[in-house]
Amino acid sequence: MSESNISNDEQHIDDPIVSYKDSDNSNFNSSKNLKQVKAYGERFYHECHRCGSPQALVLNQYENIEPENLFNMGLIAGNLKTSLKTDKLLNYYDKKSRLKVVKELRSERLIGEVEKINWENYIINLEISKENLLKNKNTRRIKDFYKEQNELISKYQEIDKILDSGIHHEMIRNYSERTDYGSIPELNNNHRKNSAVPANVDLETGNLLGYNKERESKIVKFAIKFNFICNVVLLLGKLIVAILTSSISIVASLIDSALDFLSTLIIYYANKLASNRLDSGGYPIGRNRLEPLGVTIFAVIIIYSFLQVGFESLKRLIVGYDQISQIGISSIIIMSLTIIIKIICYIYCKTIKSSSIEALAQDALVDVIFNFFAIIMPMIGYFTQIWWVDPLGAICLSIYIVYLWGLTLIEHIKHLIGKEANKDDIRLILYLCLQFSSNIKSIKNLNCYYVGDSINVEVDLIIDNGNDNNSNKHEDNEEIFSSIKDSHDLAESLQYTLESLPMIQIERAFVHIDYTVDNFKGHIYK
Repeated sequence: MSESNISNDEQHIDDPIVSYKDSDNSNFNSSKNLKQVKAYGERFYHECHRCGSPQALVLNQYENIEPENLFNMGLIAGNLKTSLKTDKLLNYYDKKSRLKVVKELRSERLIGEVEKINWENYIINLEISKENLLKNKNTRRIKDFYKEQNELISKYQEIDKILDSGIHHEMIRNYSERTDYGSIPELNNNHRKNSAVPANVDLETGNLLGYNKERESKIVKFAIKFNFICNVVLLLGKLIVAILTSSISIVASLIDSALDFLSTLIIYYANKLASNRLDSGGYPIGRNRLEPLGVTIFAVIIIYSFLQVGFESLKRLIVGYDQISQIGISSIIIMSLTIIIKIICYIYCKTIKSSSIEALAQDALVDVIFNFFAIIMPMIGYFTQIWWVDPLGAICLSIYIVYLWGLTLIEHIKHLIGKEANKDDIRLILYLCLQFSSNIKSIKNLNCYYVGDSINVEVDLIIDNGNDNNSNKHEDNEEIFSSIKDSHDLAESLQYTLESLPMIQIERAFVHIDYTVDNFKGHIYK
């Protein structure tokens, strides 16, 4: 049974029960005896049994029918004077049931049966294999390999869990319910709201795997505010210590805190602008690249600043600046409190399972190391009375910061110019495409590349249309439309599923349907 076998008139027929109850002739609340009404209902119900196939489809839907609805149908059946009208009523429920069955069959036909992989058989228990690993010289490398493999398998299992939930079947069924083909949709900033695909499909996939975006967003905002307050307090503390000691190492630490404060403001406002889609004037796909662009600009500023600190320290070493920094007990206490606060920030951020918070945790750890050497180097110079220890420590700290932020700068530049996505992310995307539907014969082409912090996915699929040996099958226009509709619905369902993956930040997915591997792939490069 195909959807094309049911005419548009059948899909738009009015419910006779609703029409009857809303009409002026309705006498549901009239003086008719309730017993008589029930008799009409029983008569109608037995008539359904007597009709058999295809009207038998009605019976499965009304086995546990509510008494009021039974009375309604009985009332209508009792007032229908001719068998023609009775047949029309039965025919309506037959069509309604057939449509429901077709929606189920269509999703089953487009998705099909995909062979599942039992990933539990491939997970390596590192504790059990510990004895065997100890016998091998490359124990660490082997253990790291299996650990990464287990993590990848767990991500494959998450993909299977999403597909097992039937979310792609639900999207196909939603497409089947649409009746506005050829109409112009209402304009909306969020195109998903007017699509057959549920607007909250990304939330559904996230909640399914334990990713709560709303809760994570609140935690991230709190963590940013907490770190912001800490940075303000530390900035004031280091400013006091720098004035008291005149240590260039502590000045370097002060500059680091000031730039941390600046980076928080840049990232906060860049993220705020990027996330405000309602005010994206002139930017049809939003301003998501503002955040990585802001980080890139900040990286240039911080590298330049610490190069200046390094040059000043080198100048002191060359000239022979023999003044020893004075380190008092108050300076030691303030810097010690700075380190303790940053350790607390690191421990707190490590307890939160979020990719956004991981960056804050890493930044806090770097600050712990940086602040430790920022106070220990001038202390060594003060207690040993060796003047060059402080500028030497400042040079080492400057090299350390320039190196770290240099790596960050290079990474963000690569992402902005379209570097290939992470290999593990590509494997997950490829696995989802292959497991999405049994009608997907192969993947002709797959490109995954960064656009800022997010990823764009371009995938060309070879679809099994089942018409390789019968080229004349699509002569009928309705059959051609059905084929186009199926291809579109399957491709767009995969597109939304890709864009909804909670473990990969995919900005946009482009799914192209093809019928042979011999066609050209990719784009025309100019």
